[in-house]
Amino acid sequence: MSQTLPKNTIDPSSYTSETIFSKELDQIFARSWQYVGHVCKVQNPGDYFVVDVAGESLIITRSSDNELNALFNVCAHRASRIASGEGRKTRFVCPNHAWCYDNKGELLRAVNADKVPGMNIKNYSLSRCAIEEVNGLLFVNLDSNADPIYSSVGDMVQEIQAALPQLADYQFAHRTEVTMRANWKVAVENFSECYHCPLVHKSFFSSRGSTEGGGVDADSYHIETNGIWQRHHGIAYGGTVDESGAEQSEDFVVWWLWPNFAVQQHPGNMVNVRQWVPVSPDETYVYVDWFLPRDATEQDQKVFSEHASGVFAEDIPIIEWVQQGLKSRGYRGGPLMIDKEGSVLSEHGVAEIQELWKASMV
Repeated sequence: MSQTLPKNTIDPSSYTSETIFSKELDQIFARSWQYVGHVCKVQNPGDYFVVDVAGESLIITRSSDNELNALFNVCAHRASRIASGEGRKTRFVCPNHAWCYDNKGELLRAVNADKVPGMNIKNYSLSRCAIEEVNGLLFVNLDSNADPIYSSVGDMVQEIQAALPQLADYQFAHRTEVTMRANWKVAVENFSECYHCPLVHKSFFSSRGSTEGGGVDADSYHIETNGIWQRHHGIAYGGTVDESGAEQSEDFVVWWLWPNFAVQQHPGNMVNVRQWVPVSPDETYVYVDWFLPRDATEQDQKVFSEHASGVFAEDIPIIEWVQQGLKSRGYRGGPLMIDKEGSVLSEHGVAEIQELWKASMV
């Protein structure tokens, strides 16, 4: 009788190769729904901001007719960038030859166009890509054949809407950010398992860790895989206090979406979103944006600070050490520690991510 062996990780070169990284940008990040920001950044007609997705520069706008748009930031004439930063505009003028576009991307004026035979400015609007709003969270997809995000992850969308019905009305409060010296997959896989938590995040399963984004009952914590999304769930310490002064528990919930996005429901009506942005095979920009239904208080600022110096900071060195080890000729690729119960120590979430990666890279 043959013995069942543990499932192995993907090849170490998958985390270090320039060729594979370039292929990932095209086959994963340019063909998946990518978070670009909260709707509060484009609340009013004329609001816009510029964002990079899979090597492309996009202008996200709220046009004069109150519609959301995702426009490629490249002039239809000679390919110049036409916008940067963020702000409010009804017109975008190319700095090269002054071609003028409205905030839906339609070309309004091109110098000398009336003297060019056959020139019709209606044929030269800015290219567009799909944009969708999920309860205040904005996602774009560079793939014109992509399924709508609601049909792709409808259950996740419904859960977020049920748990955070007022999220679209929240305001940005704080950003924590770092550029890690590691591949994006190393960082995402670290987030999708808690095998390391008892050693690295000692406060995560402690009631004393509740102010920094941890403080979760270990026996209740589990990760559920649902195709291209996952749910992390546990009972958080440090919730409300009843009349007797005893702490009442609250849900700790994180929704993770393939390949590089997560949103967390935090005790106290706080929400944070996290994104891992690939920069190079061994560099990843990671940020956590916090959103509140009100102005940030002194206590909120303490949460931001303690989260940044706690769980968030604790992950950085171990992620970077993994990246260093992946380059070693002495590493052959290890087993994934998946138990039958899918316990808090199981790496089944990592296994699911690696299967999604392999399917995307065919």
